[in-house]
This record gives sequence, C-alpha cells and structure tokens, in this order.
Amino acid sequence: MLSYLRHASRGIAPTVLVLTSLAAQHDGGAVDFNRDVRPLLSDRCFKCHGFDEAARKAGLRLDVREGQLAAIRGRRPVVPGDPDASELIARIESPDPKRRMPPPSSGLSLDPSEKALLRRWIEQGAPDPSEPRDRSRDHLTSIEGGHDRDDEVRLAFERGMESAGFSRAELEAARRMWRDFTARRAVRTHKPAVLAAAVEYAVALVHKRQGSTQATIARRYGVNPNSLSQRYSELREVLDLRPSDPRYCSAR
Repeated sequence: MLSYLRHASRGIAPTVLVLTSLAAQHDGGAVDFNRDVRPLLSDRCFKCHGFDEAARKAGLRLDVREGQLAAIRGRRPVVPGDPDASELIARIESPDPKRRMPPPSSGLSLDPSEKALLRRWIEQGAPDPSEPRDRSRDHLTSIEGGHDRDDEVRLAFERGMESAGFSRAELEAARRMWRDFTARRAVRTHKPAVLAAAVEYAVALVHKRQGSTQATIARRYGVNPNSLSQRYSELREVLDLRPSDPRYCSAR
C-alpha cells in the first residue's frame, strides 16, 4: 500500500501544474507569463522574433521585455493594459492571411483559446517577471542565477534541440521536463549549457533517439561529458525519470 502511494504521488505535481495552467487560461484568472505566455510565444513566435539575430524578422524581438515594448513604425507589439492598441494582438487576430501571425506558410497557428490568453495577458498589464519584483520572495530563487538562469537554460536547449532536428513534441516534452524540475529545485549553475545538454539527453533517452549519446550532445553544447552526466543524474533523481516515462514521452 505504501509503495503504491509513493508511486501515485509522483504524478501529482505535474498534474497540479497542468491543471493550474488550464484554470488560468479558462477561468479569467491571473495569467502567469512564465507558465502560460512564454511557452506559447516560444513555440509559435521566437523562431522569427527571438534571440537569434540572424533569423529575426522585421526587427521584432518578443523574447525580451524591451522588444515587446519597442515601437516599430509607430506601433508597439505590446501596450500593457490595452490589447486593441497592441500590434501583437492585431496580427494574431487578423483575418488577412498576409498580415496574420504566425504566417500560414509556417504551418503554425494559434487556436481561439490561445489568442484569448494573450489578449487577457495584455489586458492584465502584460506582467513579466523580468521587470522589478517584490524582493521579499528572492529567497525562493537561487542566488546563482534565478529566473534569468532558468530562461538561459531553456533558450539553450530549445536552440540546440531545434538545430539537432528534434520534433515539436520532443521539444515540448523538454519544456515540460524543465518546468517540472525548476518547480522542485532552484537552479544553481554558472554554465547553463550543461543543464541544457542534460535536458536534451534526458528527452533523447525517453524518446529512444538513435545517436543521441552523452558524448555527441556534450560536443554540440561545448561542455564536458562528465558534467553533463552529473547534471543528468540530478534530473533523473529529482524527477524520478523512467524509461519511456509517459510524462515526457507522448505528446499532450
């Protein structure tokens, strides 16, 4: 009986996170940028409007606050509190396929609930944790990195996995894994690339990708294979990872 309860409890935290996110999207509650908005922008927008300057289009950058608020030809992508004045909303809701974002040619799209989520985020003032925050909660974040390190790790494995040809389902599995890990343990690292490589390796194992060895992944990220192995062991222990782990194996 005790063994059963221990195994059953392992799925509680991820389930709570999913249910919380769904509740925020559908009940009009507060929208959390890191939980609700950033994964959406990352999946649909950052490829053309993210950190990669060479791939960036129209000079628009949505992965940083400055880019969200910067005017381009007299229009700001995000006007906090005013979705109707925000170019981001105008583009994602446009009936004109030549103006709509993401462009139909990309094969990406936003469903009505996702568009409503972005609109509600802006209505609520487009809160972003990168802005000044209540310092009384700083003890909840590692002094060696905090949310900035969280983002650096996530951006690193997103870029690395995309360049290595991982599927969208595998990339989303990596994001879920990283969210679950950071919900349980503060990020302590001076080398985000090592943790990013460990996340990629963990997803590769779960999805049984051929050729994704620690050595090859470490080489692509420019990190020591032993460091990768240590960080993977940490991921495996914290998340209790198992072969073909259903939390990160199947698309959701």
